[in-house]
Amino acid sequence: MNNEVTILIVKDERIVAKDIQVSLEDLGYQVLGIASCILQHELYKSRLRQ
Repeated sequence: MNNEVTILIVKDERIVAKDIQVSLEDLGYQVLGIASCILQHELYKSRLRQ
């Protein structure tokens, strides 16, 4: 499956976030990364805009 969707996971529980990442990648999605809080989410967003 080739999806044109890139996903950023925002989850404060690292083990759960990693499990979500593996599941999404198994389905063919590209995971940009894991942010543990909204501040990290904003950092990822600002990097994408550059």
